[in-house]
Amino acid sequence: MEAVDGVELAFPELRPKHGLPNIKFRLAGSREQEVDVPLRVGDLFVPVQTWTSVVEAGVDEGEYEPLHSRWKAVKDKLHKTDKYYADKLRDDPEVRAYLRSQNICYILPIFCTPHPEPIATDRPKYWLRPMTGETARNIQRGRYRAVPRILTGIQLAEFLKTASQDELKPISRANGWML
Repeated sequence: MEAVDGVELAFPELRPKHGLPNIKFRLAGSREQEVDVPLRVGDLFVPVQTWTSVVEAGVDEGEYEPLHSRWKAVKDKLHKTDKYYADKLRDDPEVRAYLRSQNICYILPIFCTPHPEPIATDRPKYWLRPMTGETARNIQRGRYRAVPRILTGIQLAEFLKTASQDELKPISRANGWML
């Protein structure tokens, strides 16, 4: 990710072990919140939650029950990512003060898995670039700009190569992830 212009690993001073990207924030009340991959894009903090789990047989065949089950698990994990990687960090006075001291104004949590996940909604909170305006022809040909907030590390790197802060900040604003 460091090879992407304008994207850097954030807050190296908070890393418990050198050589690993994860960091730990100390929350009020002596609690900690770990962030798997902390990225920074200008004044935007992009905490990345990584997750892997066994993919149920039938998902790759498009079977309804396994896809439905997988979507539910992925959606639940994204909600937890939003809660722990955005809401709790934004609402904690110590973390908020630290982020502000580092000139961070926005938080945009991302959820990465090792393989593409089914995104069974067009609701904006699930997308970095929404599906709106995409033609059926482009979608069928695989030529579309839509990018979900649940993606692989490679997809995230490709997205960040073309994304601007002006494109990312409205997502944070729409979800109340501002400092």
